[in-house]
Amino acid sequence: MKYSIGDVLEIYFLDHVSTTNGIAEPLYCRVIGELVNLDKKAYYLASWLTQDNDHHNMDCHTILKSTVKSIERLRKKKG
Repeated sequence: MKYSIGDVLEIYFLDHVSTTNGIAEPLYCRVIGELVNLDKKAYYLASWLTQDNDHHNMDCHTILKSTVKSIERLRKKKG
């Protein structure tokens, strides 16, 4: 499925974990946000945006495509 900038996505992905004792298992995580950029390697989701989309006041998560387990589009781009 192709996603567009402005879509709201829910992504489940594996994150890294480190430990000082034993073996750490990958951490299964979830992020929900508006797709603000994408490229061959990653999705960029903003979970905090201002009304005027001022990118200096934005909370963004970069999720590597190689770690993605599933994606659900919660809302298509407005307009």
